[in-house]
Amino acid sequence: MASEFGVMVKRHPGLEVLHVVGITLLANFLSWMAGVGLGLLLPSGLEQKTVDSETGNRVILTQGSNFLTLLVFAFLLAFLLSILVEFGVWRRCKMQESGLFKSVAIAHLFSYCAMLALVAVIGFYEG
Repeated sequence: MASEFGVMVKRHPGLEVLHVVGITLLANFLSWMAGVGLGLLLPSGLEQKTVDSETGNRVILTQGSNFLTLLVFAFLLAFLLSILVEFGVWRRCKMQESGLFKSVAIAHLFSYCAMLALVAVIGFYEG
């Protein structure tokens, strides 16, 4: 959200800061809700696996053969969906300035790159 706030304030200096904060929070909440709803409909790529344990066999969830493909697809879909939802929120809030779609797309590019970097760092330290 910080990148979205920063990009909107920088690219549209005539906007009031509290207005940008409010729209950014609303847009992210609605985008999150849409993502959760869509996520419930998409396959997870997880599969059940039976493992032996001291108390007998038990079933666990593990990554299936398509897990990485589905993960990348879901990440790209979330990126596009969040741009569209949040652009819609900004437009609905009477934000008619030129370059609005570009601003939202740039903000999300920064945001999603930061998420990828965080995941890479966490994966590096856990791996």
